[in-house]
Amino acid sequence: MKIRIINTVVTATVGCVSFLLVMMSLGAQAQSVSTQSIKGRVPTASGNILIQGPGGLVIEDNVAVSLSAAPAQFSVSPDTTDLILSDSDGDLGLTAEVDSAAGTLIWTSHQTPLTAEQVARAFGAEFAGRTLTVRASAPVTVSSRDGDPRSGTQTLHSATYTLHVPELPLPVTALLVGGAEFPVTSGFPTQGFVGATFQVRLGDTVANNALYTWSTQSDWVSVDSQGRVSFMATPSSTHKTVVIKAIDKVGGGESIYTFTVNEWFIHQGSVAGTASQADSACAAQSGGNYAVPSWTRLSAGPGSARAGDGPLWNAWGSLSAYGAGWHDYSYWARETQGGNRYDVYLASGNVGNNPPASLWFITCSQSL
Repeated sequence: MKIRIINTVVTATVGCVSFLLVMMSLGAQAQSVSTQSIKGRVPTASGNILIQGPGGLVIEDNVAVSLSAAPAQFSVSPDTTDLILSDSDGDLGLTAEVDSAAGTLIWTSHQTPLTAEQVARAFGAEFAGRTLTVRASAPVTVSSRDGDPRSGTQTLHSATYTLHVPELPLPVTALLVGGAEFPVTSGFPTQGFVGATFQVRLGDTVANNALYTWSTQSDWVSVDSQGRVSFMATPSSTHKTVVIKAIDKVGGGESIYTFTVNEWFIHQGSVAGTASQADSACAAQSGGNYAVPSWTRLSAGPGSARAGDGPLWNAWGSLSAYGAGWHDYSYWARETQGGNRYDVYLASGNVGNNPPASLWFITCSQSL
């Protein structure tokens, strides 16, 4: 009996030890498995990347571009607004980054890709009045706050944009001055006075002028929305050149007219005087070296025609039409003949010769 009891105890003890060893082994295996990373799937993005223009603004489909801009000034936008981010493992904190520097744009005209030279040139140099398309592609990296792997990179594309290149801006074709029309090659105006006004014409009709935004940087000149230029003050010799700009409201193309005023006229309003009084009045003027002008600076002579490069009446016509105190009457001129003094009738450009004691209106001029 004693021997059986001992065998039973030994057997039970061995069984317990074996069970403990098995359990410890399983625990170690479980601990080893729990410390290994579980590989999931990368986060991804869908949707379209965007394209930005020269100013950094995202472009829209079916809009006009500036004639002065070039395709090379467009690029892939870093904007991720239109991207949809997802993670099949449910990882959170998803963000996306567009590699704009590695992006590419494909420009086409009538399904033909633009060459590198065409991409570098302004739209207006070759594609005025035409339609172009552009599509972009770029690497996009999507990252998650947790999970493994935490990021993935893929190539996404933009939508295909249709962009319209406007027609070239209309050229300055004529200058409309007091009922006359002068070519732009006339150099008009070279003379001026406060209150003088003329209109710049674009294309074949002044109706085109409303399609443009007009401006000038000269502080003594103004230009309105219809291209009408007005002289508001006396220019200095260093600011006598004027640049008038007309910018196409649709395409941004720019037309320019430049002129230089070399001679400036003033008058004494409704005050009439003798020839000597005219000389004194002009000599007394401050702010310049004024004198009674030569009759050749007032008119090209009786019966002469209007001319943009002519003297005062031939260039501007009847000065009373501009208001500002001018009269349709005779003004003293500098030259004498015999005992008489020349005068010019500024309603028609006729030249007279009258006694210096006559009472005529007074105008003075100076070179700028």
